[in-house]
Amino acid sequence: MSDCVGIVGPDLYKQDGVNVDLGDLYSKFAGGLCKQTYQNNPHILVHDFSGGLFRGPRCFEPIDLPPGTMLDIDVDGNGTKPIITDAAFQHRQSSRDWVAMYAGDKTRYGGYPALLANDLNIKTFGKDRDSQTFHAVCELMLGLKEVADENNYVMYKGETAEMGPCVSSDNLQATLMYIWSGMAFGFVHPKNVITGKNVRVGQKIVALREKGLRANGGSSMRKAFSMCFGDNWYIQEAARPYIELAATPSVLYDKFLVHMNGWSSPDLTPIVKSSLIVHLTGGSFRGKFWEDFLKRHGFSAVLDDLYDPPEIMQLGGEWRGFKSSGFYDTFHGGQGVIVVMDKEDVGGYIRLAAEAGHEAKECGMITSNAGKPQLIIESKFKKGETVTIGGK
Repeated sequence: MSDCVGIVGPDLYKQDGVNVDLGDLYSKFAGGLCKQTYQNNPHILVHDFSGGLFRGPRCFEPIDLPPGTMLDIDVDGNGTKPIITDAAFQHRQSSRDWVAMYAGDKTRYGGYPALLANDLNIKTFGKDRDSQTFHAVCELMLGLKEVADENNYVMYKGETAEMGPCVSSDNLQATLMYIWSGMAFGFVHPKNVITGKNVRVGQKIVALREKGLRANGGSSMRKAFSMCFGDNWYIQEAARPYIELAATPSVLYDKFLVHMNGWSSPDLTPIVKSSLIVHLTGGSFRGKFWEDFLKRHGFSAVLDDLYDPPEIMQLGGEWRGFKSSGFYDTFHGGQGVIVVMDKEDVGGYIRLAAEAGHEAKECGMITSNAGKPQLIIESKFKKGETVTIGGK
């Protein structure tokens, strides 16, 4: 018999890096927050069979939806941005990044995100419930509760795992090392699915402004920080204001887009008919607009009045040494979403966006290029430069 065989109790498991008691305390805390959101959405009915046990069974059913409504799930996360968010100690805002990612992937097709489930992997909960690390991980979930309340999401359930060496960071002094992702359950109806099939030459493009990084380009921003402030940028006092800017949480456009796409209407009639919605996540303009739509469908577009990049994005691009082409392949440049619509709808759309708390403006147009699709971007990163993709 092996000499390694023995009785493994909670104390030894804790010595091995897993604090079951602290994990259960946190799960009970998170489960309590979830229950407070069960009434947030009129189309989600949660059935709770847990009898008060935080890890007990529960299920849900969609209710009061138009006939023909289908169910959909999107999965995404907040990438490497947690390294920046932790360095800025803005854990309360962190959920806005991954919620923006997966909710945005539903609303861009005309869908309606309604229910959230999250998967949080951390290096450690900390030494005890009074530790700064445990406080930070609680802040994550409190921030998610705020997002759920603001956007009528049910915060359904989740998983939190203490993963030890599987979770790391550039910053070995980080308060909390974590990887956060999740799933959005929601609804889609064939009547208002947005695929781009209604795009026509001459239609206008409207940009919805974003003042932070969102959850993409974090790796390039961290590289820019190391080039400007050194490999230990996260503890440099001179870097502090820039780290805080880079940690700016993502704008959540989705409550507005759900409304505009018709989900507030009994017959699902859109407030403004959007022919295409592009969520400028990883790959930005080249990946999400050019490759996914223009190139595939033979359209061209000119983007001649984009928003200026957020200050930290501008600086990070300069520190990293980007040219305009690389910049707009990596970053959204100041707009988290662009929307294609008829010219006569632009003014109303911009007005309604403002009423919902979003900045929007006309930024370009769908054009024709004699069978040679291309995308032309007038750079706001380096004024006077033009980025041309395709056209050959």
